[in-house]
This record gives sequence, structure tokens and C-alpha cells, in this order.
Amino acid sequence: MKVFCWYRFVSSRISMGRTVRPRRPIDSRTAGHVFDNVACIGKNQETVHQTTIYHRKNDNMKKRFFPTITVLLMIMFLASCTKPADPVETVKGMIMDDYPTTTIGKAFDSAFNNPVWKSFKTEKGQTVVEFNGNVKQSMHDGISKFLWHRVETDKRIAKFFDRDMMEKIGLEKMKELVQNHPNAKQPDFDPLKMLIQYYIDQYYTPTGAPVEFQWVMNIKDPAKASLERYACGDSWKELELEPVLNMIYH
Repeated sequence: MKVFCWYRFVSSRISMGRTVRPRRPIDSRTAGHVFDNVACIGKNQETVHQTTIYHRKNDNMKKRFFPTITVLLMIMFLASCTKPADPVETVKGMIMDDYPTTTIGKAFDSAFNNPVWKSFKTEKGQTVVEFNGNVKQSMHDGISKFLWHRVETDKRIAKFFDRDMMEKIGLEKMKELVQNHPNAKQPDFDPLKMLIQYYIDQYYTPTGAPVEFQWVMNIKDPAKASLERYACGDSWKELELEPVLNMIYH
């Protein structure tokens, strides 16, 4: 291993009539710390070579590290800019377990006239999605058929109808309806059946009546919601949810 001094090398060049800058054995950026103040190169060339490789490895790590950080920052920025899911669209896109053939939005929009969807927050912080619409003739006919079946097979429903008819129609109005009915004098005329049909048409899910459904969003899982309220004025008080959903989906 040769050891030489910088100033001797330069002076020998000057004595020859020209000054030539010597070639550096290594790059100053990667192994500049090897040179001392006297500018003597007496270090082990193998050590210098290893140091150069070490610095080059660090350069490669930096080249890989900074693009990764940039990508992560971009992902975090995009995530912070993403808008929260619209609760109305979330509910409309849901599929009920017992009715897997279509979405809630498509079923309700087609079952009622003038469909309107909205969402709001309660004083307790609950997010509620509300649907409003009007009863179609087909919905009224389906509910009427179902109610007739219930009246004929369920004494509890029959008693409720008798009591509710008396309150809403009144005895005098009922007598008037029976007497003025065009089939009143026919031998097969059934006044009770006529009054029940009149009650259903006028007071129990009448055509054009406003309806309201409300879903409450799940705070732990915003992609889920539960149907908490369904109403058609006060005519669905004794009506379970199942027949209503059957009329909506079928």
C-alpha cells in the first residue's frame, strides 16, 4: 500500500512546468471524511470502499422511504376529504332480510305516490331517515282485502272495527248509510259488511292518505338501520308491520 503526501505530488507537477489537479481516488460526497487536514491518503482502500457502499445503501433507503411517506400522506389527505355517507342513500340502498328481491328505496318509491325522503337528527343525537308518501289505489285494495280476512277470522279485530266504526262514523250516519244504500232492499244485502267496507275506504288506509316511515341509523355501524315507526294517520294502530310490508313489496 503506497502512502504519499499531497504537497509533494503537486510540487512535482509544478516542477514539470504545468499544474494538474490529481484524480481523487474516491468521491468526496461519500468518503470525504477519510481525508485529514494534511491531505494524506493512507487509509485502507478496502475500508474506504466499504464506507462508500454503506453511504450508497443509505441513499437507496432514502429514495425508497420518501416516496412511501408521500403516498401515505396523500392517502390520509384524501381520507380526510371524503364526505360521510348520506343516511338517506344508505337506507334506500338497503335490502330487508325478509324481502331480498329489491332495495328499500325502489320498493317504497314504487308503492306510494309522491315519495319524499329526508333525514334529521333528534335531540338525543340519533340520525333518523324518514319516508313520506301517499297511498296508491293498489295499496288500498291490498290492505282492504287483508283486513276483510282479519275481520272474518279474528274476533279481536272485529270488535275493534265495531268500536272504532261507532266512534268515527257515528250511529246516525251508519243508519243513514244503510237506508240510502242502493242495494238496501235486496235479500242478500249485508249492512254490516257494507259499513265495514265504508269504514275501510274512508278511514283505514284510504287512497291518497299520507304515510310515514322512519328508520334510525345504527351509531356503531352507519351502514345499518332499524325501522322504528310506520303510520298512516291513526288507521294503522291495530295493523302489524308485516301485512304493510307485504303490500309494499308484492
